[in-house]
Amino acid sequence: EQIAGVLEQLAGMEEEEKQRNAKRSAEQAKDDEVPERMREQVANLFNEWVSIYSSQPSDKIVTTFISTLHQQALRNEKIWPNFFRVCTELAVSAFDKVTQAGLGAGIEAVSYGGVEALAKLVVLLVKLADPTSSSRTKVDSLTRVLNAVVKVLLRDHESKKTEFNQKPYFRLFDNWLLEFSTFEIDLGDGGPPSNAPFLFLFGNAFLALQPARLPGFAFAWLQLISHRAFMPNLLLAGKVG
Repeated sequence: EQIAGVLEQLAGMEEEEKQRNAKRSAEQAKDDEVPERMREQVANLFNEWVSIYSSQPSDKIVTTFISTLHQQALRNEKIWPNFFRVCTELAVSAFDKVTQAGLGAGIEAVSYGGVEALAKLVVLLVKLADPTSSSRTKVDSLTRVLNAVVKVLLRDHESKKTEFNQKPYFRLFDNWLLEFSTFEIDLGDGGPPSNAPFLFLFGNAFLALQPARLPGFAFAWLQLISHRAFMPNLLLAGKVG
């Protein structure tokens, strides 16, 4: 009877702990919610960018749009996490809707439209930052973007479980590795420009997305860490450093 009583007590404690964890998770989720008005504003801007990007715009149109984002929507660095969280969610959601609908021929190009647009948007925002801004600013900008995307990926993997689709996230990182592996900045140490800061950022992101934590992202993860634009350059940067 004593053992049964102890086991019952332990079971009760375990249930209480589960309830506390559930409450903490709910509170955290509430804290992480993006205000509806902001979500709508970001959605409008992102949809406008997708439309511009898909129309093969002139350099002037692109530069004007990016400059406007820098000066208005993204002038405060605190806005970046939520901005890119919403953009990522929209791009992935659009991909899922198209692939699930099964539109037949040309489905891949259509499904990746938002993802490709988002990848290019980030590249342009970092590369076309204010000319007077420091190299550190560019690195910080990409850091905020990657942190936001990693968080979205983690949530998506947790909520969808076996239904999780790694393809849109792989395409994002694949595009960024190709772009930023050749983007060199002045490190301010008297040495030649280097792409090392960006490679290290991706290394940190991939550490957070390891297969032990995200089995549904394992195949994409293996492709990314062995990517021709990542691992060889990272090893070279390590030797130089």
